Amino acid sequence: MIGLFEPPLLRGGPARGRWVDLALIGVLVLAGAAGLQLFWIGADPYGGSAPAARERWFYSACLTATLLLSPWSAVRAERAWERLRQDGILRQLQLTRMSPAAISARALAAAVAPLFAALLLSLLGWTALALVTGSPSPARIALGHALVLVEVLALGLSGQALAGLLRHPGLAGPLSIAGLALGTGAILLIEPLLGRVAHPEAWIAAALAVNPMTANGAALGLDVLRTPWIYALTSAPEYRFAYPSPWLTLALYAAAALALAYRMCRRIRYE
Repeated sequence: MIGLFEPPLLRGGPARGRWVDLALIGVLVLAGAAGLQLFWIGADPYGGSAPAARERWFYSACLTATLLLSPWSAVRAERAWERLRQDGILRQLQLTRMSPAAISARALAAAVAPLFAALLLSLLGWTALALVTGSPSPARIALGHALVLVEVLALGLSGQALAGLLRHPGLAGPLSIAGLALGTGAILLIEPLLGRVAHPEAWIAAALAVNPMTANGAALGLDVLRTPWIYALTSAPEYRFAYPSPWLTLALYAAAALALAYRMCRRIRYE
């Protein structure tokens, strides 16, 4: 039965190829983290001291992983689900005793397995560094990786579910990525309204609640809105606000993904 969830698109190929894939993920995350480190998070706009270097690097890596691996997960899950349907494997599974939820879960697991392996290796590496240097704390490292993992799973599930619901499944990945981009950029989109609405704090709270970038920052104790670039692009830091719990952000993304998955499972059941 496992082979049914390993169409050509998902097969890892030789062990050497799988390690190359993991190395590519690592290089892309480190490159993105280095770019953020150099051009964004390195200074405090108030002229105060910036967070410790290892804290900044860890946040940069977590943010890069979120913005890279989550869309990648959505596209992989969408393509994997479409391949299962095109090859007739989905129809075969519908004739077995497997529930739609089990079919969906195993297909998603096959799609995101390389990304999960990359996160596991990252967790082990950062934990080893923390044990040697004492920073960042192992608790923050575990929390940061847990946040990225949930975001990856939520976007992957969204891509898979939309592939099962849309008339044109190829739009599932782009739509999932567009949703992530909308949530990340919401704080900038509401900027024209802040000086005109009666309670701008409520709008800021709503925008932050759907922003995975500030969720990761809040979990790691970083004031993201007062970092360079973002501070120059929005007046939100001038208002009284508090960062929502990162678990609220994850709960919103997970709830949206599960709602889509529920509709997809119902369609599978009654097809």
